[in-house]
Amino acid sequence: VGWFWQPYRAGEAVWIMPYNYKGTGMRMISFAKPLYFEGEFIGVVGMDFDYTAVTNIVDDIRIHQNGFAFLAHRDHIAYHKDMALKDTTPDFSNDYKQTSHELRNGMTLVLLAHKGDLRSIRYGVELSVTVAILFFLAIAMVITVIAVKRFASPIVKLSESAVKLSGGDYNVETVKSRIKEIDVLNSSFVKMAEQLSAHDKYQQRLAYRDALTGLRNLTSFNAWIKNFSEEAGKNPREFGIVVLDLNFLKETNDKFGHEIGDRVIVAAARTISYVFKRSPVFRIGGDEFVVILQGHDLEDHVELIEQMHEKAKEEYIALGDSLVPVSI
Repeated sequence: VGWFWQPYRAGEAVWIMPYNYKGTGMRMISFAKPLYFEGEFIGVVGMDFDYTAVTNIVDDIRIHQNGFAFLAHRDHIAYHKDMALKDTTPDFSNDYKQTSHELRNGMTLVLLAHKGDLRSIRYGVELSVTVAILFFLAIAMVITVIAVKRFASPIVKLSESAVKLSGGDYNVETVKSRIKEIDVLNSSFVKMAEQLSAHDKYQQRLAYRDALTGLRNLTSFNAWIKNFSEEAGKNPREFGIVVLDLNFLKETNDKFGHEIGDRVIVAAARTISYVFKRSPVFRIGGDEFVVILQGHDLEDHVELIEQMHEKAKEEYIALGDSLVPVSI
């Protein structure tokens, strides 16, 4: 049976891809690990899981209105409620935006958002902004007709603010006026600009910041590399890359739990950021970090790396009588 021979031949723990258990007819997925005593193979230990525990989660995933998710394994469909198993994964690029995430069981979770949904969302936001701009412009025009000379200067400034907002510029100029209606209108512009700016910054943080450590994430790293490459093509300059990862993170997670492992990651991020305080620091993986060095940090990179090692020796997580080291 697969759950015996696959870990035996691999010599390590493996996930067994979904299969039908003949005893119950249930669809299963298994995790199995070979056991050795004094170098001799003596057996296998493992766990069986009801595959619906995984597939129900996939079925519940909804991406906007027409998007969906499925499981893939080695370029084949491992699960989709409307697709046959083992079919080669179709090319969805014409109609969908796709992203994927490698799962610990060897499969890949594929998420697809329909391009029509994304366009509708973008058009909806643009329409809302356009309607708001037209509404405020209409009010400005009515006020201008009533008292052109008195309202001319404030209305011009408000119109400029509307144009700024439509272009994504939230730096709205405050208009001072003794007319109550203009003050209310200006306050509305300023408040709307502040809310849009805060929302934009929040979205940017979600997209470019790592939720656990607050460092820049892989998306931010790729964007940085793209921008840097374009600039370097016109104006070459020296730079350096420091790649770091944590030691013993898996052992820490296995022994103390992922909560302690997360605390180790946060402590490592704090140490790296402290030492390379003048350089951008990215968390690009579970235990992987990248620092881009330029200027003085590039010149002093040897001393900085030595300083980081010394600093890391002082970092640990206290857990009762145990001290969990932060080894980088």
